[in-house]
Amino acid sequence: MKTKLVDIGNSKGIRIPKSFIEKCQLKNELELDLVDDTIIIKKYSGKIRSGWREAFEKMNKNNEDVLIAGNITDSFEKDWEW
Repeated sequence: MKTKLVDIGNSKGIRIPKSFIEKCQLKNELELDLVDDTIIIKKYSGKIRSGWREAFEKMNKNNEDVLIAGNITDSFEKDWEW
């Protein structure tokens, strides 16, 4: 289906046909994701960050939760005059 972007203040939006809304059982809140160049709109499950705790615990266990840029406060200490 072809549709157009519509102005919504400083943003843009799309109109979703009623038949799509009913078929997908969409409510007021949605999940929006971007995969490559595709926008995915799904009904909100309430569990957007599910599994994050377990993933972070696994990273910690494997010593993978280190700062990539090192300790950035060291550079602040050198650059700032106290």
